[in-house]
Amino acid sequence: MRFYDYGPRYSALNSLRQHRLIQEEKIPLKRVYDVECITLDEYCTELKLAPDFIKIDAESSEPHVLRGSTHIIARYKPIISLEVWEDDSRKSRDDVAFLIEHGYTVFEYQAGEILPHRINESYTYQNLLFIYPGRPKSQAPEPARMDGVSNKAPS
Repeated sequence: MRFYDYGPRYSALNSLRQHRLIQEEKIPLKRVYDVECITLDEYCTELKLAPDFIKIDAESSEPHVLRGSTHIIARYKPIISLEVWEDDSRKSRDDVAFLIEHGYTVFEYQAGEILPHRINESYTYQNLLFIYPGRPKSQAPEPARMDGVSNKAPS
């Protein structure tokens, strides 16, 4: 696959696709690399890994990562943190729907709380949390308050 490198100043844009700002001639492209890729399913199988949490922030390649993780998703049902946003080339709604179709419940961080999320027609930059409801209680995260106060009763 081709990997587009925009240099240190624009490293957040490094991706498997050419960024629209290149096409608009607003930022310079430093280098293009041909890279060998494997899916997350292949990687975890090869190394005998059973992930329980996956963070996906792949600069527009989120659909590829998800579709390359279907075995892991089906077998281990990891908690997934997914960056959502969109432009003319992709719709994050499709990624959210993909995980909902695989049985996940979606949550979002809002005003210091983690709340249930309703699928949107379009997305701005945001990270969503996907939890499979059938995960054993020992694996499910304790609901947390973002103000640093523990939810546990004092002993």
